[in-house]
Amino acid sequence: MSDERGIGRDRDLVLSPGQFAFIQDETKGGLNVYVGPYKTSLANTDRPGVFVNGRFTKAGSLDQTIQDFPIAREGSYIVLENPAPSGEGEHPQAGTSSVTNKLLVGSKNNIAGPISFALWPGQVAPVVPGHRLRSNQYLMVRVYNEEQARRNWSKSVMVKKSEQTSTTDTTSKDGTTPPPTPPTPPPTTPEPDLTMGQMMVIRGNEVSFYIPPTGIEVIPDENGEYTREAVTLERLEYCMLLDENGSKRYVRGPAVVFPEPTETFVSQDGAGVKRRAIELTDEMGVYVKVTADYSEGEHEHKMGDELFITGKDQKIYYPREEHALIKYGTQERHFGVAIPGGEARYLMNKQTGSVKLVKGPTLLLPDPRREVLIRRVLEDRQVKLWFPNNEEALQHNARLREVTRQSLNASASYAAISEESVTASMPAQRHVQAASRAHAGDNFQRGTSYTQPRTLTLDTKYEGAVSIAIWQNYAVLIVNKQGNTRVVCGPQTAILEYDESLQVLSLSTGKPKNTDKLQETVYLKVTNNAVTDYVEVETADMVRATIKVAYRVNFEGDDQQRWFAVENYVKQLCDHARSRLRSAVKQIGIEELNSMYSTIVRDVILGKKAEGEKARQGMYFEENHMRVYEVEVLKLDINDPQIMEMLARVQRETVEQTLGIGAKERRLVMATREGDVTRQTLEVESLTLKAKADADQERIALAHSVTLSRVEKEAEIEKQRLESQKVAEELQSVIDSIVLARSKLAQDQEFSFEKLKTDERLRELEAETTALVEKAKAISPDFIAALQSVGDKVALVEVAKSMAPLAILGGESVQDVLSRLLAGTPLGKVLALPAANGNGATTRS
Repeated sequence: MSDERGIGRDRDLVLSPGQFAFIQDETKGGLNVYVGPYKTSLANTDRPGVFVNGRFTKAGSLDQTIQDFPIAREGSYIVLENPAPSGEGEHPQAGTSSVTNKLLVGSKNNIAGPISFALWPGQVAPVVPGHRLRSNQYLMVRVYNEEQARRNWSKSVMVKKSEQTSTTDTTSKDGTTPPPTPPTPPPTTPEPDLTMGQMMVIRGNEVSFYIPPTGIEVIPDENGEYTREAVTLERLEYCMLLDENGSKRYVRGPAVVFPEPTETFVSQDGAGVKRRAIELTDEMGVYVKVTADYSEGEHEHKMGDELFITGKDQKIYYPREEHALIKYGTQERHFGVAIPGGEARYLMNKQTGSVKLVKGPTLLLPDPRREVLIRRVLEDRQVKLWFPNNEEALQHNARLREVTRQSLNASASYAAISEESVTASMPAQRHVQAASRAHAGDNFQRGTSYTQPRTLTLDTKYEGAVSIAIWQNYAVLIVNKQGNTRVVCGPQTAILEYDESLQVLSLSTGKPKNTDKLQETVYLKVTNNAVTDYVEVETADMVRATIKVAYRVNFEGDDQQRWFAVENYVKQLCDHARSRLRSAVKQIGIEELNSMYSTIVRDVILGKKAEGEKARQGMYFEENHMRVYEVEVLKLDINDPQIMEMLARVQRETVEQTLGIGAKERRLVMATREGDVTRQTLEVESLTLKAKADADQERIALAHSVTLSRVEKEAEIEKQRLESQKVAEELQSVIDSIVLARSKLAQDQEFSFEKLKTDERLRELEAETTALVEKAKAISPDFIAALQSVGDKVALVEVAKSMAPLAILGGESVQDVLSRLLAGTPLGKVLALPAANGNGATTRS
């Protein structure tokens, strides 16, 4: 109501030149077009309004209904929708009021500027600037009315390039680029092949300015832009265009690529439409599928063939329409695998299923058509046996098993992803911009700092074939599924084929060795192998004992596979050795066993040492070429404590005696050594004295030779003196003879006098003796015996005084000593007289 009151207050419609307005007569419903310059007063039944989305809408005021003429300046054009028929009344006339004309609803006319006119109700006339194109831009146009297009084709504004400034993309489907052709001049005659819906490309390298004629429209892109950017390719770049019929076209740089009307640029994972050619080396390759028959040189390729193109075939690879890249995941290039020395990889033939071992050092590039690298997944039991105490290897194989399980559940092992599955999901212009940012032109740029050389780190610990590091003195038996075997001795690394595994040995454990708890291992120690065991034995006198022994074992012979013929060689060794030891000990007593158990065990196990041989023969096992070359007897335990105590006591006594004898022997040795030292000292001194004597003798001989003449002269003088002395002595002898004769005469005379005196004394003694005898005859025998007894006692007292020190030293009484010494003598009888005395008293002298 407010709007109507406003209109009622101001009913004058004033239009300036270049303005028009729509007024509706509410009594009849018709629409009038007022074109300026014009002024009028509206009736109460006139309602101003505008057309919005093809419908007349009443305006709130006269100002809102006034519209300006659409103006197309030079280089622009108007797209007039719902035009009036050509002729009179094609456009409302200026300064008039016209009734709505009949319109060609649904039609369009392209009117090139400069031009300006009013519109009939229901008409839409957007002004579009003329399309100016650079050499790398293009327009996509479409025929919406083929009759109008043919009729007005010559009326199109098409300014051709004055000069060819860039290479026109006329790349054929086989990838070759022919020489550029001059731009086509604008047509001057209707094109008879123009059909409804036909699309064409106006290339900027041919046309620099374009205004379409009636019947043809320029199609904007999804951003509303009419001008589209072509793709500029540098060297080693290419792009792919996908046609509506499914065919592909690859264009190589350097080039400016214009798509055909039915083609679209294919982007590459959001990175743009431009792609780099694939650089290949001898250790790289691409895996392609031939999707259509084609020939290349002398080679014919059929659809369905698979090709593996490496750097040996071509260094730079450009895709072809007949090729579809086969990818595993997102990887389009296949790289060689570096296999260092001492390592290997498993390579499976996909056609036959056979697996071969490729050893390093090498750089392996498998052919994906027939070969694939595989990894072997080990069971937990195998990992624990082959790699003892290696938790990392255990976890790695567990992860591999989980990955294998997931891949089998998710999809097939080999899913080929070709470029045919990639669609154009982004507008070409965006792709071009993204690609232009990613790929710069040719340039040289040098840094100002040192650039580290490229370094590769090879971590192939768990990527390659299964390798077993065999230590010194160990061996393993490798068995494949065909039953073939081989033995590898350390120190070296054994690389297993895919179907090979290690023979497992089950060894007895515990002391004594038994089969209650077996130890599984794949490593056989072939030299210096030590096996410790307890052997329970029983002697001939029914005494039980336990002997602890340690066997030293070697495996001999050239037939190394025989080493693994016995699965439990420890049980074989211990059982046989126990049997022999028990048999030998049963024939001897416990005392002999206790004193000689080490010798007995060594003789039983190793055999007695033959005469002339340096070593014992040892215990040999023909079954697996095992030989016990040494045995250590560690100790002997007697099970009965009492017998053990008795043996210990005997042993102590023996040790005491042995120690005593040893001490004496040591003293003897020391005395002997002392005597030897003394004797050697004397010998040395004797030799020294002899040397000195020899030296003195030589010195004397020298002196003698010097003074010989002097001595001879002295001897002559001495001889003369001696002769003179002899004459003197002879004279003295004569004198002495005379003196002696005179002295003898005096002595003879004195002797005669003494003899006379002696004879006289003898006669006196004979007279006294005769008188004494006569007196003795007067003495009785008892008196004589008494005197004799007194004399004997006196003598006995003197003897006792002399023997007293000897009796004290001997620890006996003087009487016992005298009785023993004087037995059978007269004094002995005297000594025995007191014993006969009844009172036991001793007579004192």
